[in-house]
Amino acid sequence: MTREHDSHANTLALRCTPHLVGDSSVHLRLFTDETCGAWWDLQKRTRRGGPEQVPYSIITTVLRALTGGYVHLDKSCRFLASKETISDATLLRMFTLLEAVALGENIDAGVLRPSTHLARLIADTPEQQMHLAEFLAPRSGQQPIIPDWVYETITWDLAGQLASQPFTVTQLHPLRKPDKNGNLRTYDWEVGEARLIDYLPDSEGNLIAWDAPFGRAYNSDEPISRDKITAKDSQYALSTISLTMKTLPNIANPVLLLDSHVTRVYSNLVFAKTTLLAQPKPGLPLLRVALTGGGGMRSVNRHALQVLAHLKMDDTPLRDIEQRAATERLTAKAAREAGRKPSFITPPPDTVRPIMPKNYAFAVGTGPGMRHLRLLEDHVDAVFGDRVSGLNIIQSDMGFKRRPTDPLTAKDKKAREEAGLPTDTFGFPAVPDVHAAILHAGFTRLRILCLYYRDVTRLRMINCLAKAYSLDPARLDPPEGEETALTDHVSVVFQSAPDFLGHGPATDRNGAAQPFEKFLDDESGSVMIGAFCETELPDEEHKPERNEGEKAEAYARRVEQIDAKFQNKPFFTRRGITPQHLMGKKPGKYGKEAQVVQPSEVDHPAFMAFRDLYRGLGIIDQRLEDALVTDDGAPALPRLTFCGVHVRKQASPPGTRSEPRRIILATAIVPSPAPGGVWTMLGWTSLNRQWLPYREAAHVFQSHGYPEHRNSENTTENQRWAEAGRDIDQALADLSEHLDGAPYAVIVDGHACRRIWPGLQNQHLGRAPDPNERRTWLPGAGIPSHRRPAAVIRINISDKEMPQLSSITHFNQDGTTRETRTSPQLYEVITDFGTPTWMLFNLPRNFDGGGGGRLGSTFTRWHASLGKAGEEASERRKNELKAPWYTMTTTGIHPIVLQPGINGAALAHAVARLCHQTIAWSDRSRYPAPLHAAKQIDRDHPEYRRTAPPEDQPNTGEEDEEFAED
Repeated sequence: MTREHDSHANTLALRCTPHLVGDSSVHLRLFTDETCGAWWDLQKRTRRGGPEQVPYSIITTVLRALTGGYVHLDKSCRFLASKETISDATLLRMFTLLEAVALGENIDAGVLRPSTHLARLIADTPEQQMHLAEFLAPRSGQQPIIPDWVYETITWDLAGQLASQPFTVTQLHPLRKPDKNGNLRTYDWEVGEARLIDYLPDSEGNLIAWDAPFGRAYNSDEPISRDKITAKDSQYALSTISLTMKTLPNIANPVLLLDSHVTRVYSNLVFAKTTLLAQPKPGLPLLRVALTGGGGMRSVNRHALQVLAHLKMDDTPLRDIEQRAATERLTAKAAREAGRKPSFITPPPDTVRPIMPKNYAFAVGTGPGMRHLRLLEDHVDAVFGDRVSGLNIIQSDMGFKRRPTDPLTAKDKKAREEAGLPTDTFGFPAVPDVHAAILHAGFTRLRILCLYYRDVTRLRMINCLAKAYSLDPARLDPPEGEETALTDHVSVVFQSAPDFLGHGPATDRNGAAQPFEKFLDDESGSVMIGAFCETELPDEEHKPERNEGEKAEAYARRVEQIDAKFQNKPFFTRRGITPQHLMGKKPGKYGKEAQVVQPSEVDHPAFMAFRDLYRGLGIIDQRLEDALVTDDGAPALPRLTFCGVHVRKQASPPGTRSEPRRIILATAIVPSPAPGGVWTMLGWTSLNRQWLPYREAAHVFQSHGYPEHRNSENTTENQRWAEAGRDIDQALADLSEHLDGAPYAVIVDGHACRRIWPGLQNQHLGRAPDPNERRTWLPGAGIPSHRRPAAVIRINISDKEMPQLSSITHFNQDGTTRETRTSPQLYEVITDFGTPTWMLFNLPRNFDGGGGGRLGSTFTRWHASLGKAGEEASERRKNELKAPWYTMTTTGIHPIVLQPGINGAALAHAVARLCHQTIAWSDRSRYPAPLHAAKQIDRDHPEYRRTAPPEDQPNTGEEDEEFAED
């Protein structure tokens, strides 16, 4: 029940009620098992030697051209849905032609061939007009069960309704007045002049501001002559609003999730994968057309054009794609023959607009900004009116304790100074805690092996160690190649190792390690060893030459093979040493040269790297215990072990036919028996299936290649995921035995594990296991009851499944309200039935956009400035258009209590605190500490792809391009 003075979170999530969709309907053909079987038989025949894979992209392209855009064919051929009716005769002819194409027959001969079995089955299936409202009626006390075709079609009409009214764009201007010191302070905001933006729906039920691009040529006050325009000047992007229907735990209605994005328009078609296409007839949606062919040769599928021609349908829009692609293919061919990259300049906005396939360097940054989300919320209210019914999300009655990395208040700083305690906020664990963890692990000493090849990096390491152990850096100058004591239980060895750390071919590095070989092990077994190593990304001096015709991804893999960081990791882990790397050279961006990082008083990259070395060694201080204590000082939960299970399937490298790799890792953070004691961290991997100290488990995993996903060709995908569930159950049973039966809770990413445990799916929450289900229903359900977890907490960080926060409404005691733009607090979703669920809203680390003052919080990208260069710092202005803009992210937390004595709300609070207070990261992580630590073992593997995880740091790096834009 809502409390009167709570703060409420406003999200772009609407209940999909019959009242919202009104009389919207679609035309539907529900196919039989015989039809699905004929479809799969066609797939088998094409795999055995047909020139085409099953022509799904051809079918969708043809169907969208036939119906005006709104059509969806299920990939398993279970149904065909469309906005307009499709005649039986059209389907009969179309699928007959498509089957001929798939089997390599001449399409002219295909016109004369008799109708195929599959085509007759599809055409003979009766078409029904379905009203969506009939399938959205809520079931009392139960999760919604909605047919799949409703999820695919419900946004068609809703997107059209949102596009029926112009979108009003305004920016906020600050109202300022001087404070008592004469400095101008903002006391309120004033809404500026309104601009109306027309959005057009696309064929997938999204909205695109087709005629309102933003880019250097559109955001500039001075028009740019087309004769003088550069590649960067010509680049532009489009605002996109996405609509997706999902379910949420214990909410009786499905939920429509809205979000805003930036769609970057690519300079060419032949290297793109998808293009947007405007249809000539007014009122039809923009088409999203999949392009086929290899890089540099892509275009609209020629078979789709042939089929449309034989059906005597207007294919003019698709011909526009082919005509442009033909010209660009000639440009690409000429460049290859001349031994250079092809060069393209984005043409002015026209009917064909390719979508950028990757996050290349671009004149327009990613992200819409918070202002756009709030304007979208206003637009939804204006269009749907009283048909809108949102979620009731109230702030949870809990708070977060101060973290060691949080700024000190003046009062706290003074108190620490008077007590003789350090006042920095670098977040190093207290030295007594480090000593206690070392001794508790069975060692007498920690040896830190500092390897470097630049003197400035050596100074940075010295400064870091001085901060970590409260030493005077001016007096800390360890002799080269000798072990020096830093504390009673910590020593350091500094060694210059340019040959060992240098990039080069993957060869045995034992010879290069001779200068520090004697420090790599300890015969007594009483020394824990960690390696703190300098590294950098390979530059042009180290990179191999790119082979003729070599794709960017293949070249990137070859570059990675010479990277010393990925070669020396297994060198250390196979010896039981935990490595951690420090970037000695900062890579250049936007054409600038890379720069060596110089020593500084506040060297956050070095400090964070060293804290991460502690994490890799399994050293945990009291910060987790402090974070989990409630405000009144009494624990709200028994002393639980929190176990995080990380599951991921690594795709095969592009261009290879090898099996994907299945990764299963688990981490258990075990509290001390009594408050104030040493916490420990255990790790489990699917390689050896044993619970070991965290550092040892990481060494085992990172010393070997990723395991195969399947052990035999006869094992199906579902069987492998069922086997994964059984493996994890055995790991949990072993953990319970290791804990002597003490209670533990399991944390999993519900989205990543959706194939393993059906009981975690929204539609099955709270239900008894299905007797026909061969998979384990919930984590631990397949082991003896006394070994099972006390609770399971499902985490969801998928932006496509979590509501997007737009603002916070605060209710004052006098009955008035006020709005704020962000909130980092935990919020409870008031559910319709069953157990509650929670949402933790997060400010991304890069929310300020690189010092840009939270870009997008008061204006949209249509108002973004191009910035200004200048010799003086006071003259320079940030390029707001090019910078990335960030919005709030959401971590969904749904606890499932399985044993008495455990409070669900207390579990949600604890998990939120474990997100807020990480083991080594200086800010909040979207995953709680145990799950984040398990994922980190995977991230540290030499085969792991290099991009940063989304829960920590959004990827804004620039990637190598297939071609040059100059």
